[in-house]
This record gives sequence, structure tokens and C-alpha cells, in this order.
Amino acid sequence: MVCDPLKKSERGVEGAPDLVVEILSPRTASKDTVRKRWAYEAAGVPEYLIVDPDERVGVLLRLEAGRYQEAARVEWGALVDLLDGTIGVVLG
Repeated sequence: MVCDPLKKSERGVEGAPDLVVEILSPRTASKDTVRKRWAYEAAGVPEYLIVDPDERVGVLLRLEAGRYQEAARVEWGALVDLLDGTIGVVLG
């Protein structure tokens, strides 16, 4: 989870995180890709990166008009730009 430092308060972080990265495990994959996706979408998390180490791929979802749209499908070893290019991550 990544949050803008301006969201930090004495009580913790205020509001939704700016980015959530989920690394799937076989046991929880359906919960992570369905239930958590809906929860993050409803909370207004702008970017959600789902990493599947078994398939060696990542899927970046971006919030557009209140719904997640697939912004990128990233192969293992490739660079993915997050938060409008603020952060770059190589999968793998």
C-alpha cells in the first residue's frame, strides 16, 4: 500500500491509499481478484496492481469514472509505471 504523505495524520492515514499491490497466492487468489478488487474500487483506490507469481504476470488496474479498467498487463521482468510515472517497478 502506498499513500500520499499529505494523507498522514496523528491517527494514521486518512482516506484511501493511492496504490495497492496484491501478490496472489493460490489459496486466496479469488478473494484478492474479486472481493478485494470491489472493496478497493468502492474505496476509491486509484491504482491496484495484481501480481501473479505463478503466471509470472502483473495486471495494473486504474480507476476511471469510479470503475477499474485494465491499464497494463506486464510480463515478468518488465517495468510498470505506477502513479503517473512517479514509481517504476520491475516485476519479478
